[in-house]
Amino acid sequence: MYQTLMQVKKEFLNTSNAGELLIRHILVTACYAACFLIFYALSKNFFTHQGWSTWFMPNGIRVAAMLILPIRYWPTLLFTEFSCNRFITVYYGTFELPPFFTTFAKVIVMYSAYSLVALPAKLLLKKVSMNNVKYCILLITALIGQSMVAATNLTYFVEFYRNVPAERKIEIWLSFVTGGVIGGLLVAPLILGCYQLITTQKIHLLNKTTLYLSSYALLLFAIYRYLQIDPGSLYVVVALALMPVLLFAYSFGWTGALFATALTNLFLAVSVYGHSGTLTMQQIQLFVIVLNISALLFGAVISNQKALSKSLQTSNTELQKLANRFINVQENERKSVSQELHDEIGQIVTGLKVELKVMAETSTDEQVKRQLPRIMNATTSIYDSVYRLMHKLRPRLLDEHGLHNTLTTGELVSALQNADINYRHLIDTDLNTLPQNIQIAIFRICQEAFTNVIKHSNASECQLSIRLVDENVNLVIEDNGQSDSKKTASNGGFGLSGIRDRVSALNGKFDFNTSNHGASLIISLPIQLR
Repeated sequence: MYQTLMQVKKEFLNTSNAGELLIRHILVTACYAACFLIFYALSKNFFTHQGWSTWFMPNGIRVAAMLILPIRYWPTLLFTEFSCNRFITVYYGTFELPPFFTTFAKVIVMYSAYSLVALPAKLLLKKVSMNNVKYCILLITALIGQSMVAATNLTYFVEFYRNVPAERKIEIWLSFVTGGVIGGLLVAPLILGCYQLITTQKIHLLNKTTLYLSSYALLLFAIYRYLQIDPGSLYVVVALALMPVLLFAYSFGWTGALFATALTNLFLAVSVYGHSGTLTMQQIQLFVIVLNISALLFGAVISNQKALSKSLQTSNTELQKLANRFINVQENERKSVSQELHDEIGQIVTGLKVELKVMAETSTDEQVKRQLPRIMNATTSIYDSVYRLMHKLRPRLLDEHGLHNTLTTGELVSALQNADINYRHLIDTDLNTLPQNIQIAIFRICQEAFTNVIKHSNASECQLSIRLVDENVNLVIEDNGQSDSKKTASNGGFGLSGIRDRVSALNGKFDFNTSNHGASLIISLPIQLR
């Protein structure tokens, strides 16, 4: 509990540097008062009912200030807005100046209500995040909630509106709510978006959209000039304005949506300026609300989708690197084991055969002489098994004579010929210039594919084609086996699934097709020549 109280004290009464804190509060007061009064004066030029409601833009100033500034500045905003309202009452002479303390008490109640609807956006997502759908929903909720609070106060507790007939109070209340929401949507998202770009140092994101936004602004200016000739066309423009805003949102995310909407809002505000209190002003309100909310949410959704796509792409790249690294480690282990078999077991078996030959020539024991041929045959079988295992792990020909000789004259070719399969090859590139990981991948793919052809295809012909096309090595293995005998994997190997995984690790393309005329394995691997 004590730590909680200390945190609250630090938030509201941060007095580590009283002079600096005082200056900051004075600056907040001056800036907020200037913006509040300027946008109030601007809002008086946009109303639907004479003396009833306006597009109340200070609502957006208030919401933006509350979401940007720390909570300890909210009492300062309260007092500043109270002072501004007193000044407006005197300056415009609309009402009699009410008692100070009574009015201030009402303002405290109202500002408490304002704070309640703004706190979710402030606390759940502490940073301004216009690219977050949840934040945009909370922002819209705050704008609507504060508009309802202000509308309720004006309609039922302000002396000027108490004489309005009861049957019209709902109409006035809805007008105030609508005006507050529109005013907030016109100002708050733009301020918050600019603040986010500046604080996150991502103002460069506007570089991509500047040219398109400039073209869009010129188009809106041309339409505005045309509307001065034919004002009746405004409804057609309004109907079509949603499409370019959504297009900007789809192309550039929340930044495109935000600034395209700002240009559209400016165009609409200029177009209806001087038409306050008319049917045009009333009918355009719904479009302004739909446009701004749709653009706000759609831009956030697209930004989230792009961020997820980028994250997924990064994850895929990391997985490909990890898979490639795993394959390299596996090949190195195979090479090491093959070398150990060759150096250790191969030498031991060879030495054993020499000793047996010496024993056969020098021994006088007839029983030993009878058993020595069987031992020699067993030793030869051990050596052949070790040799085949060494070749399967890492053929000596691949290291000593290169990939080209391995695929044209090595053990793989001999295995096909021993199975009575006619083997043809078409290799129009120097395989030894390929990166080592690509060479190993090609060898392993051919090793597994040839094993499948021998064991499962009942084929009489097999053809290998390797070509280099646009920094990609294209590998095609075809046979004329029966489609109903094709297998997707071979015993003792990693099968087609292993081939697919190896190709995927190298960011390649894999395709396997079967028909009555045989099967074809088509693979493309991206490479960079040495």
